[in-house]
This record gives sequence, structure tokens and C-alpha cells, in this order.
Amino acid sequence: MHKKTAAIRTKSRRIQVRGEWIDIMDTLLLARMSDEYEIAKSNVLELMGRSHSVSKDLPFGSSPWRTDGQGQQLEGEQQQKLEQALVEKQEDIDDGIKDTQDHGIGFFDTVVRQLGGLLSIYELDRSQTNENPEILKEAVELGDQLSLAFQGPNNALPASAIYESGRVSLNKILTGKVSLAEVSTFHLEFRQLSHLTSNDKYKELAESNFKYFTSLNPKIPGLYPAYFGPKDGVASEYVASFGSLSDGFYEYLLKTYLLTGDEKVKDLYISSIEAMHKHLISHSQKSSKPHLVLGVYDTATDTLVPKMDHLSCFAPGLLALGAKVLNRPKDLTAARGLMETCFMSYRNSATGLGADEIAFLTAEFSQGKEFEMLPRGPGFYLIDPEYALRPETVESLFILYRITGQEKYQEYAWEIVQAIEKHCRTKDGYSGLVNVMDASEGLTNTMPSHFLSQTLKYLYLIFDDPGVGSLDDYIFNTEGHLIKYPIS
Repeated sequence: MHKKTAAIRTKSRRIQVRGEWIDIMDTLLLARMSDEYEIAKSNVLELMGRSHSVSKDLPFGSSPWRTDGQGQQLEGEQQQKLEQALVEKQEDIDDGIKDTQDHGIGFFDTVVRQLGGLLSIYELDRSQTNENPEILKEAVELGDQLSLAFQGPNNALPASAIYESGRVSLNKILTGKVSLAEVSTFHLEFRQLSHLTSNDKYKELAESNFKYFTSLNPKIPGLYPAYFGPKDGVASEYVASFGSLSDGFYEYLLKTYLLTGDEKVKDLYISSIEAMHKHLISHSQKSSKPHLVLGVYDTATDTLVPKMDHLSCFAPGLLALGAKVLNRPKDLTAARGLMETCFMSYRNSATGLGADEIAFLTAEFSQGKEFEMLPRGPGFYLIDPEYALRPETVESLFILYRITGQEKYQEYAWEIVQAIEKHCRTKDGYSGLVNVMDASEGLTNTMPSHFLSQTLKYLYLIFDDPGVGSLDDYIFNTEGHLIKYPIS
């Protein structure tokens, strides 16, 4: 029993680490870090079982961020301590694992990080006349495995996880329900895989998924529930937002249109953005300068709750991109306003870094006293004060700078760079903060792969030549990986 359990843990660890490496490789390519890219590629190929040429200087299963913050590999006692800490953490996570449990992968994370990463690496390699068929082969194998998630009626919705035995499962955290983002944020990757392989099966799954959502009749046209029961569809009462649990759905409407030119997808995107303007956007009060707020709407009480999680700060970039390609000036106006709000949450904190969730008072929100019980910063209230090295604010800064050319967005990005260097850098890499209003509360001691795959990528690109990662040539997926467009 112990041997089998250990084998499951080892395999889980291999796949997890492989995904972490894949997630950062296009960042290394874009930053012209060729030596580091070759090390990463060697690790990925070894973890795929396709190569045994991985550097002997790198420990098996080494994550890409086990460094001293300067890109130098940890050595000796320092490395051993970190390895032991990771082993202990993995044992804690796996505590209680059943001997009969087979290994599974999460659909959403694997699509946006691994499949998206592989497609991005393949395209960037091709652009440098260095095509690597092994990368595309791995993407196909991964796409085939992910396709097993579609086992429901009409192959409309993917399961949350797929196991080696062939069984699937729904989101355990949501107790049988699924989030809007997790069952819809795969269209870019699946459609691009069909394009590169001339195999329509992946595209057809995306089309079935889109047809499912267009067949629903949400109470507010264009705004879908953040989570729902896959068998029940859209309930009459639900919560809608552009933040956590929902963001990828709206993001991929516009980006799928850019990729394919599908007018039906464009129409649903416009319907969603019009609903955003009408039902989700408000202005804060009790501050010298009112802020534009992208809130959370509850259809049961017809109430707009003026709170924003960090994830919703992708919206300024989305609106700006849509304003450019669809000629929608009011979307650019909203993008600029929301961008100021997102950056304000950084500039007005004690550390210059943005909290994970904040709230405001508005004239329309009658339950505002709930927020007045929370700790506050200048102009906002703190629901979750943690800084998790998230990318959404700098992603929007990057897109707004590329579209408008306004240098203030570079200046905002540079302030964030300086704050990250001051408060988050450690001898072993970077870490999030427990509380953006009080750095003395310490670090979270975590550095998610999104920091390298997105946050640093966007911060690098905003200062690089606009031809690198050009918005005219590439669409960035929700994990910051580059999808080349257009395709028919």
C-alpha cells in the first residue's frame, strides 16, 4: 500500500512540476533568456519521459523558481532544506490519500497553463525558424487527455477533473456545482490546437460549449451566474460578476472572436459588456475623487455590491482591447476609469501593492455599514489584505499602454516593480505579502507560477519594443500565453 501511495505522489509531483516549467517557458523566450529556456526545455522533456539529457546540476522534479532571486540555482544545504520543506508540504497535502485512488488532473488549470503554454512555446519557436515537433506532439497528447472531460449531454460542459481510469468529477469545493470560468475557458486553446493539427475534434468541443451557453436564458441577458449546477442550468436567482469564478468566460468571448471572426461570439461579448455597463459599474462615494467600481450583482435582491477582487482588474485591459477592435469608445472610457481604480488600490496602500479584495461605499448600496466594520485604506475598505503576486492589474496596464501609447501606464507599472522589489524579494525568489497595509505582518512564503508566467511577463513587455508580443500578432490567453491569430 505504501509503495503504491508513494508512486501516486511521485507521479502527481512530476506532472505538477512539469506544468510549472511549461507555464514559464514563453516568458523566458520573450525575455531572450535563451540559456534559461534551454534548461527549462530539458526539464520538460525529461518530465515527459522523452529525454534523459536534463542537467545533472538540477535535482529531479526541480521547480523553476528554486533560486536565489538572481536566477542562480540553490546549492548544498540551502537546496536540501528547501527540498525537505517541499516534501513535508506534499505529505501534508496528500495525507489520507487512498491506496486505490488514481491520478487526476484539473481541467481548467491544465488547459490554460500547460496546453496554452505548449501552444505558445511552439508558435514562438516557429517564429524563430526553430520548430519543435515534440512540443506539438505533447500538446496533442494533452489535448486528447483533456477531451475526456466531456462526457455529459452533447459534450457541452467539461468535468472539473479527469483521472487515469477514465472517470471524471465535478468541482469538490463547489459541492457539485461548477464555476462559469472553469467550464468555458478553453476555447482559445482547443480551437488553436485544431488549427495546428487540422483535426476538428477540439474545435467541435468548443463549439458545443458555446451552443450550450447561447441556449441558456439568464435573467439578465449577457450576464451569467458565477457558479451553477450543470444539470440545472441558470437559476432565476444568481450572483454575477467579472471577477472570481467568472472572469475567463467573458475574456474568452472577445478573444475567441479575434481568433476566429465568429460573429455570434462577438454578439454575445457585446451583450455581456452592455450588461456590465448597466448592472455592474458604479461610482464610489466618501472620497475626494469618486472611483469607478466593477461590482458584484445579486439578481435575488437586485443589489450591486461594490466590491472588487484583484481578478476583476483584468477587465480594463479587456475593455480596451474590445474598444480598439470593435470601435467602442465608451468601453475605452470605462477601461481608463477602472484602470485608475485598480492602480489606486496599489498606490494608496502602505506597501504600494494591491490587496486581493477591496470594497467601496456607493450611493446605491444601502448595506454600506457592513464595509465600515472592515479595516480601510485611503479610499477603500479591505476585505482580503493579502498581496498574492497576481498579474491582472499589470496585464491591464500593459494592454492600455500598447493601445493608447500613454506613458503614465509605464510609470504606474514602474511603481509596482519598485514595490515588488522592496517588499516581496527574498534570497530565494519572491513572495506574496500577508497584509498590504502592514509589511511587518510578513510574507506568505509562496510564489505561484502565475508570477513568472504573467506578472513578470507583462511588466517586462510594457517596457520592451511593441513588436515583441505584439497585440497585432498574438492573443494572450488567461494565463498570459501567446496564441497566434487570425485563423479561419
